[in-house]
Amino acid sequence: MTAERMGMEAALLGRQRHDGNVTCVLTHCARGEEAILGDGSHIFLNEAGGMSALGGIFPHTISNQPDGRYAWMRSRPPFAVRTSTSPGPASSVWKIRTTAATGAALTPEYTAAAVSLAKSRGLSVHLDGARIFNAAVALGVDVRELTRGVDSVNVCLSKGLQHPSAP
Repeated sequence: MTAERMGMEAALLGRQRHDGNVTCVLTHCARGEEAILGDGSHIFLNEAGGMSALGGIFPHTISNQPDGRYAWMRSRPPFAVRTSTSPGPASSVWKIRTTAATGAALTPEYTAAAVSLAKSRGLSVHLDGARIFNAAVALGVDVRELTRGVDSVNVCLSKGLQHPSAP
């Protein structure tokens, strides 16, 4: 039922949000590759280095604006996607989020732009959708509008039942 609701092929139940994000990132990256994510993202700040400890995945952080969007929305992307021939770990996945720590809901248009950019650079897209149902209600859209084009999504029902800006 969750997979259908999210517009995804399948779903897996994890015991906590941390497990879901790490599991999703591990499906997109091999040991020694990198995940591109925001410097204010939950995965980077609050998930105890799980992707590094469990999967040997390097975080490649880029700046988040206060509303949770990446700065590239105002100009060209400020980061380089590394390939297997580049020095350092190869980029494999770009992590985005449906709501910022401020409670701002990121629009379907923002997600579509992020997915388009990621795919043009050969990256998978993981969506941290802890409060995706709140974002869908706040924006007045079906939740599938917020997951369109992403390769994986993590949903947290306990957070999804709270106000979008609740910690």
